[in-house]
Amino acid sequence: MDQDARLQQIAQWLQSQPLVTVRDICERFGVSRDTARRDLVKLQEQGTIMRARGGAVPAAVPDFRQRQDEQAESKRALAAAAASYIRDGATVFLDASTTVSYLAEFVKEKRLTVVTASVPIARSFAELEGTDVYTLGGRVNKRDLYASGSMVIAMLDYFRADVALLGACGVYRGEMTVQDAEDAMIKQKMIARSDEVLLLADRTKLGMRLPFSVGALEDVDVLLTDAPAEAVQQAKAGGAAPKHIHTVGI
Repeated sequence: MDQDARLQQIAQWLQSQPLVTVRDICERFGVSRDTARRDLVKLQEQGTIMRARGGAVPAAVPDFRQRQDEQAESKRALAAAAASYIRDGATVFLDASTTVSYLAEFVKEKRLTVVTASVPIARSFAELEGTDVYTLGGRVNKRDLYASGSMVIAMLDYFRADVALLGACGVYRGEMTVQDAEDAMIKQKMIARSDEVLLLADRTKLGMRLPFSVGALEDVDVLLTDAPAEAVQQAKAGGAAPKHIHTVGI
């Protein structure tokens, strides 16, 4: 297979999954690691992909609804595990991640105060009888369906949360990384205004390096993940570790 045909197949492959590694390319096409890396460089020059640690991610980020369906089983399992850390009567910060969006179905019996900038997450919790919901105001990002900007950051100062639940876009060398600068700032503020921080990261997020850093894993009280131990060790290599790692079986 020539390079053009291989590049086309790699690009199509990335439309159906969030990460393709150099190793994946080597095994699928029977090429060397150097050849696989050259393919990724070429695709990045074309604007088709973005390089990530050990592989590539799509250049065009899917919208909220598309991402919610990706790794859905893993995300639901992580949300279910996270629910066990939330006490009845707690005030909870929820970011706009698709993993966190699955939480509502697992806390139906708890009385909570939920603070979020996410439109779909606010709606799902508004349907629960025992939950008070506060929405953070700002301009709504139409792709990811959350409010962002200085008004959101300022409103977070009115609250003090028992726990913040954050979804990881990427975990790389002991840092939480995200695609969007405003998302990073909201997460940082939620961490600063919470007594406890839970980070939910399915296996595709570990080793993912994205442009903006939220902060170090040492700011996280519990990392919940379905990734194998080796992947967790690699993701925190060279950096600080979370206080506790909760491995979720799928």
